[in-house]
Amino acid sequence: MKSKFKALLRRLPVMLLAALALTATAAPVSAADGTWTAAVGGFPLDVVPVTGSGFTPDNPFTITFQGNQVATGTSSGTGTIAASFSVPLVPRGNYALNIVSAGDTAVPKNFQVVSKIFVMPTQGSVGSEMSVQGVGFTAFTAVTIHFDSLTNPVLSQATTNANGTFTTNVFATPSTTAGNHVVYAKETASGLFSNTNFIVNAGIALSVAEGHVGDIVTVTGGGFTAGGSVQLYFDTVDAANLIKAVTANAASSTTPGSISTTITIPATARGNHTIIARDVTSTLVTPGKVFAVTPKIIINPATGAVGSQVTVTGAGFSANTSVSFEWDGSAISGVAAVTSNATGGFTKTFTIPNATSGEHTITARDAIGPAEEVYSVAAKITLSPDSGTAGSTVNVQGNGFMTTGTVNITYDNVVMATATLTNGTFSASFTVPGGMSGTHTVRATDSQNNTAVAAFTATLSATLDPITTEAAPGHVSQDLTITGTGFLPNSAITVKFGDNNIASATSNATGAFTTAFKAPAVAAGTYVITVTDGTNTRTFNFFMEAVAPAAPELVIFTEENKAKQPITFEWNDITDDSGVVYTLQIGTDSTFNALVLQKEGLTASSYTMTEEEKLETVSKDAPYYWRVIATDGAGNISAPSTANSFTVGFSFADVPVWAWAVGGVFLVIIIGGLAYVIYRRSASY
Repeated sequence: MKSKFKALLRRLPVMLLAALALTATAAPVSAADGTWTAAVGGFPLDVVPVTGSGFTPDNPFTITFQGNQVATGTSSGTGTIAASFSVPLVPRGNYALNIVSAGDTAVPKNFQVVSKIFVMPTQGSVGSEMSVQGVGFTAFTAVTIHFDSLTNPVLSQATTNANGTFTTNVFATPSTTAGNHVVYAKETASGLFSNTNFIVNAGIALSVAEGHVGDIVTVTGGGFTAGGSVQLYFDTVDAANLIKAVTANAASSTTPGSISTTITIPATARGNHTIIARDVTSTLVTPGKVFAVTPKIIINPATGAVGSQVTVTGAGFSANTSVSFEWDGSAISGVAAVTSNATGGFTKTFTIPNATSGEHTITARDAIGPAEEVYSVAAKITLSPDSGTAGSTVNVQGNGFMTTGTVNITYDNVVMATATLTNGTFSASFTVPGGMSGTHTVRATDSQNNTAVAAFTATLSATLDPITTEAAPGHVSQDLTITGTGFLPNSAITVKFGDNNIASATSNATGAFTTAFKAPAVAAGTYVITVTDGTNTRTFNFFMEAVAPAAPELVIFTEENKAKQPITFEWNDITDDSGVVYTLQIGTDSTFNALVLQKEGLTASSYTMTEEEKLETVSKDAPYYWRVIATDGAGNISAPSTANSFTVGFSFADVPVWAWAVGGVFLVIIIGGLAYVIYRRSASY
């Protein structure tokens, strides 16, 4: 790169730095002195013209730069000089420039070397490679490269050599709008910089240059109108071939005018095609980027047994041409060729020929060449049914094995059956052994170790009879039966009602069992019945009824509710599926806040008080009250019976007023008669 750079610079046209094209004229020292002019400064490798007059005619001269010869010549017959020199590769700074001519005297001049950069190439699209070379910078200093502004991110960096020159590594043209842009090279230490122009052209790049129909390809680009629409086309810029439209980044973006998107390669025939971008605003159309389409096939399914169907879909073949099919490099018997369509596509379905298990190659071939894909032939078995309990029968069918011979069928590596192969197929059956529930492996293997595997799901079957629900709950002492199949064979079975063991059984050789028990006396609610063999577990919900018994009806005492001790209280029987017990309450008030007796857990519908429970005599003005409450086995409590009052023993308060009046009359009569008798007897004496 450096040699090309130097060769290019040697071919640069003679030019002057306009900002430095100041001419200095030396005054003659004597009659023999010459006067001469040259630019006061320039960049290394720049060609600087030198002119002069008053020199000795036809006299050789030398131009020196800091004492080193940089050019030679001979003055004209009239003593004029016309020459040029190339500024040496030196760091920036001031250097002595002079003309040395025998017999003549010329005044040295000061020549200022300034920096200059060159961009290779001078134009390109966003993402294209570029590099920067610089001359006339400070020796041994770091230089950074910026685009459009010294404050923009560093694109590349380098360190100058002893001559103040550098060359950066290749870097990508940043995303920006199309047109003229400025490239800067800045000395990190001094902040001094040099710049030059670079033309950005709109363009795109592809993430890959070759692939298949349907491939996803990333398209990046730049130099488009900021915020404008960019259309991507396939092969030609017309509506029928428009692939996608995107919006370029806005001017406020860090990458204005750039795009990054993905496209899907459309259906097309094999060969080179172009992706083209069009800037809708400027109508600029970028040069096409070549994408080579190669043929491919997709097989569906990609694996299967001998005799199964496979569909081959092709794309990117030659258009309207015959496509034939091969299996492991040989034509497939009975499978005819197809003709591709205008975009090189086709579809073909055929039967997998006889083959051993493993990978095989399906080839689709046109006149130019093939496309291949791998198809895996695998031995296959099917189970019917593929789930069930221990003791059930499973039918096994298989294909894709050896043409002849035998095949062993195992269940969890235990041989269950052996079958004879006919053209690689077989049929067999076995009985599911007892064991754990879940997925078990059924495997068929022939003598060449061709193997097919299928999963059999062993299920537990456990039923509770009867089933209870919230709408149809159970009751205390209800007869319940659990029947199970598929549990561990010859194992202890435990049944729990809630947290309490309630029944047990032992499963038979296939894991079947039956056990019966009664629902315990528990409170109303939902309970979990669990049946387990220690490994397999099933649960059921049991709903205990929550309906309270009917309120008891009391048998009323006769004789105006006066009770004779020992008192017997009676009430009607209450019927409930969960069984009933009664609570008798006797109190001194109708609210039963003051109880004198409470008997709980009574199973009969009557109760006779004991001698110890004898009640004190009360009048009808302050009677006793009694009632009965029923509670069933599930703890459901009835409403209290209607309270009934009663008295015990004799009380003067119970004598009615009229009786007191009649008795008083009789008492007066009696007392008056006695007084009269006494009076008469005393009078007779």
